[in-house]
Amino acid sequence: MLNLEGLWTRYEDPQPLLDEITGLDVDAATRRLQEIYAAPIKEELIGQRIKEVRDSGVVTAAALSPQRTAQFSRPSSTRAWTSSSSAVRRSPRSTCPVRTSR
Repeated sequence: MLNLEGLWTRYEDPQPLLDEITGLDVDAATRRLQEIYAAPIKEELIGQRIKEVRDSGVVTAAALSPQRTAQFSRPSSTRAWTSSSSAVRRSPRSTCPVRTSR
């Protein structure tokens, strides 16, 4: 399950940030995570990350919190998520499409 509100949709390469956090004590890591998560979600990274997972050959699933579904369920966002080889359905509790890949 890809968390569409995580670091992979906020940063082109979050690995250095993840490596940095692992070396910090608990208090410093909490503060640093708050700073890191202050970066906005980059809409273009949503489609890119879903495509990367799908292209690896595994079933693709992605999640958004209810408060973000309206923001990222616009046609411009979902267009990049879909392809002829995948199914898109809307969750009964949300307006955000839930993308599945076969």
